[in-house]
Amino acid sequence: LAPAAHLPMLADLARGGADQGGSPHVAGLASVLLGCCLACDVESGHVDAHAVLDVITSRVGLNEYFGRWEEMRRTREFVAAAAAPTLAKPLTRVT
Repeated sequence: LAPAAHLPMLADLARGGADQGGSPHVAGLASVLLGCCLACDVESGHVDAHAVLDVITSRVGLNEYFGRWEEMRRTREFVAAAAAPTLAKPLTRVT
């Protein structure tokens, strides 16, 4: 994610979960994106992972950061999407 000016915006989105009147999906996905920024390679010209961690701890907090991620995973829509697909009943020939 470049430029680094987007990190505070993502942190603010991650902070606003369902308990603050926001969407748990938006807060959870912002947390996922921040996690992707943490995992990115430093040599590739992206933001340093230490800077991302500093933004997360100062603006969101680690407990709240992981809480938003888990809050999103517990929503009805996420659970339904993660469930195994159910196949329709096979067609039978009526004679």
